[in-house]
Amino acid sequence: MLEQFYTQTSVLTQFRRGLLGAYLDDLATTLHAQGYAHASIRCSLRHCDQFGQWLDAQRYTVAEVDETLVEQYLTRFPRSRNGRRPKAAQGLPHLIRLLRQHDIIPPPNGHCSPTAIDQWLRQYEQYLEHVLGAAAGTRKSYLLIARRFFRACFGVGPLNSVLPIGTLDIPS
Repeated sequence: MLEQFYTQTSVLTQFRRGLLGAYLDDLATTLHAQGYAHASIRCSLRHCDQFGQWLDAQRYTVAEVDETLVEQYLTRFPRSRNGRRPKAAQGLPHLIRLLRQHDIIPPPNGHCSPTAIDQWLRQYEQYLEHVLGAAAGTRKSYLLIARRFFRACFGVGPLNSVLPIGTLDIPS
């Protein structure tokens, strides 16, 4: 599948020899199946390869990859003025999801029951998808905005102590 996005033999060889090379074909296939644009897939693959190079240089293994390690990697890159993550982050959440789906890395540590915010965001996502018919990219953007709103208003503490979960119900 990589050949659909890159034609240079040197680039394909570099990708396949890298620490994450065994997973980039699957990642490209997954992103393509989800309807991502050709240019976005190319960027995601490039950023994942660069992340793999960093992992290798730091002597990490694929089995050690998690959100914390990704955040450690991303601290090398400045955020944009509007607070968005650096472009180097593109594709990394998809990579982590793929590695988890293939049982290469475990679920997040301390994975606990969903918070009130998580429950509300899940309801909101269902509303966006099933009632409004919003595309996956739109839902992702709206959910990010909503999550940031909750964090700005209520911090990372439990929302239940500030606002009962029933008051956030979205009509269906």
